[in-house]
Amino acid sequence: MADPSAALDKTVTLLRTKDDTSRFVGLALLKSLLDSQQAVREDPDALSRCWAAISPSFLDRLLRATESEKTSRDDANGMLNLAVAVIHTFTVLLPADVRGQAKLVGRAAGLIGALVISSPQTTTQILQTLLTFSSRPRGAVALWHVDDMSPLVEIAPQQPLSLDVIRYMILHQPVEEEDLTDKLHGLISALVLAFRDGNAHVLFHFLAEVLPEAVSKMIDPSPRWLAPLTKLLQETITSRPSAAAREASTLLAATLFQTFPSSFPSFLFRAGPQETDSPSFISLFMNLNLIDIRTTIPSLMELLASTSYQRVSRRLSASYTLLSAFIAFLLSLEADDDAPLPMTPDTLLKFRRDISETLSLTIEFLRDRYDAAVTGAAGLHPDTPKSAPGAPLALTWDTPDGRVADDPLILAAVRALALWLRADDNEALRKEAAGVTDVLLGLYGSSTAKSPEASLGGDFCSPVLIALEGILSTPEGIAAFASHNGWALLSKHLSTLLASILSSPSMPTTEVDLAHSILDTLSTLTTTSPTTLSQLTLLSTASSLPVHSSPSSLEHGCLRLDLLSLCATLLTRAPRGLQKRHRSEAASLAHAARAVQAEAAGRETEDGAWKETWSEAGNVASGLEGLL
Repeated sequence: MADPSAALDKTVTLLRTKDDTSRFVGLALLKSLLDSQQAVREDPDALSRCWAAISPSFLDRLLRATESEKTSRDDANGMLNLAVAVIHTFTVLLPADVRGQAKLVGRAAGLIGALVISSPQTTTQILQTLLTFSSRPRGAVALWHVDDMSPLVEIAPQQPLSLDVIRYMILHQPVEEEDLTDKLHGLISALVLAFRDGNAHVLFHFLAEVLPEAVSKMIDPSPRWLAPLTKLLQETITSRPSAAAREASTLLAATLFQTFPSSFPSFLFRAGPQETDSPSFISLFMNLNLIDIRTTIPSLMELLASTSYQRVSRRLSASYTLLSAFIAFLLSLEADDDAPLPMTPDTLLKFRRDISETLSLTIEFLRDRYDAAVTGAAGLHPDTPKSAPGAPLALTWDTPDGRVADDPLILAAVRALALWLRADDNEALRKEAAGVTDVLLGLYGSSTAKSPEASLGGDFCSPVLIALEGILSTPEGIAAFASHNGWALLSKHLSTLLASILSSPSMPTTEVDLAHSILDTLSTLTTTSPTTLSQLTLLSTASSLPVHSSPSSLEHGCLRLDLLSLCATLLTRAPRGLQKRHRSEAASLAHAARAVQAEAAGRETEDGAWKETWSEAGNVASGLEGLL
């Protein structure tokens, strides 16, 4: 075009007419103008002028164009292709403040409907346009209000870009739109149905990424699509899956365990589809994950500084999450005598050996991984001098992305190890785990030191306390705990927890449970040896807590009583000289125990548990008074 300005004026004039033929010619001229004239593409005023001249209803009619008596197939395809091309171009070129306006994003329904008949090239342009829509809140809202999303869902197995559109829709779902929950469930149900005939691992990867975000917008703890999705996962695993399919299945299963902890285990661990002479789904799936851990974890240290570590770490984290869930599932069977075994006793015994072997290799990895992060080299003795705070490590073994405590693989591995150490009476494994007591306590300390909020319930706290239940049943574990100042670490954290819990009328159950777990762990140690001077520092914590005549809840009263009972045990097992030295603390604690008893006596009628608290408080008070 010799004169772009004249061509632009002519195009705008044609677009503003009421005649559809003239409008179509104007769109064709506009498309040619935008393709050939860079000056027009870079002129915001010219773009806005052209866009304002386009009739949105005319665009919608072109998007709905189909073959008919008056319109040939080629003409219909030309109309559709032109409309999509123009919308796609303006989606890219329009100023950001205009892209979110209804005139543009309001074409979402027509674009999705056109996916049914569009050519491969036009389909790609439509999906790119929808992806741009979904990446902005206003565009995501427009997509959520499209009545029929089936064309977008049906092409997902062949067009992964459609899953990206849905992903950003979910990420940008408006929280104020409460009526979208059912639509979200319907969308996931439709996706599960669409992927039944193949490429299921693509869907698994997608759901593993979006479900943690999507679940915050769901109310139903057991959505209707969970059962068919689990069946699809079972079918994938029992059909000789590829490595990519196994990885995707593992990632999805771990995500579902974390997202729906109360309902998903019963779905996954039911018998899956199988031939009569083939292993059950549970044994096959868990075997694949245990083998993956055992074959990967010994050489994982070599990947620490590589770009592939994050992907391998994520996959193994999912495998450890599944192992934790499987151990919890087996423990639940012990509690239910009527529950059928998921496999034969011989298979269970084999799994016990395999799990122990896997976790033995895990202990070695934790040792090397922690040493690499703390001392700068893997395999150094725990007493090796550490690098000064803020100084470079001696060797750069650690990952470039952060501390060992921030590695999700470490947390997942510690959780699985902790459950097995407590559940299985494997003396050899517990002694082996005693060798990483300093690692566990270091991870515990990192959780309590992150921030005041994190210190009330850090990620590693609960699993480390669970692991200590098994480790402290061995002499090696007790010695390691003492040599690495475990008592000081736990008692300090307990002091922080109690100060927050007892000063607040209500605290999350997790914080109260964590405080009880610390008290249980410390109480275990009081039965193994006489009380030491360092252990009696806990008396100061108990004495410094305010004595209220009216504890705000039974939980507060029981927690205070457990602390007082532990202090009484410490004083009873202390040498006579230490008892005399701490006589004033004993008197203060006895007074606190009587205060709990008095409160319990006045509230027996509210809850029968207060009566039991009254009796225990009296026994604790009497024991402390006997030391005076």
